[in-house]
Amino acid sequence: MIPLLITSSIIASAPKTMLSDSSERLLETIKALGQWIEMGVTDKIIVCDGSNFDLAPHIANVIPAYEKIELIRFQNDLNMISRKGKGWGEGEIIKFALKESEVLRSATQFMKCTAKLWVTNAEKCARNFNGEAAFDYEGRFSPHKIDTRFYIVSKRFYIQNLLEAHESVSDLDGFYLEHAFCEALAEISPARYVMTPTPRVMGVSGSMGISYKNSRLKSAFRNIRSQLFKVISPS
Repeated sequence: MIPLLITSSIIASAPKTMLSDSSERLLETIKALGQWIEMGVTDKIIVCDGSNFDLAPHIANVIPAYEKIELIRFQNDLNMISRKGKGWGEGEIIKFALKESEVLRSATQFMKCTAKLWVTNAEKCARNFNGEAAFDYEGRFSPHKIDTRFYIVSKRFYIQNLLEAHESVSDLDGFYLEHAFCEALAEISPARYVMTPTPRVMGVSGSMGISYKNSRLKSAFRNIRSQLFKVISPS
């Protein structure tokens, strides 16, 4: 099973964060974590919180077998987050997890999902993983933003191509992590990293404060689009 890294920041500090109440963020994080466990996509889950929030006492009585979840935490640089934004903070969370997680230390690949979200077809996405990279994206004919909510990568691919991508993020200037990832992958053919099937993301967006809903028609279109990319794009 591919390990799942959940990136969390229970205490919000980034600008432009609509869902800023810590109790609500905690509630939605626990809800999503419960969904992941219920789906049984993987038995290796790591939650890394960049606001140094201790999740353990909050999930002990509500998450089955919570002791099997690896919980790690640290205090992100608040000054940098206020300057750069939440995408910068997420990049630092992943760097910390790759260095400190016992599970990820011995893994060759991982799934990543933002806290408060889950992916209903994650098992199928994992089965179709090419061993290198799988991302959804925005753009009709070519990617102009990479969906950073959920993706699957080998550690080698991430370290070589994306480990420092968040350094260019500037939320206040409208250049988000989605743009930074797209820029970092610009020299790589989408055929190498387009995810099929398209992930069906559920849950609540912390930055926008909205609930995600899946449209069957939209999912069908995006699946066809991704398949065409693999066919017509050079590898």
